[in-house]
Amino acid sequence: MTVPPPQPAPATAAGASPVHQVRDQPRADHQRHQDEENQRHV
Repeated sequence: MTVPPPQPAPATAAGASPVHQVRDQPRADHQRHQDEENQRHV
């Protein structure tokens, strides 16, 4: 299964296809969330 290169996200990408973005970067989003939580508690 070939994965196409990431396309530049248009202005409506965040609202139009949030699922696609989550599938593209599930670990990055999770890691960023963890970092935010850690900073908030520290």
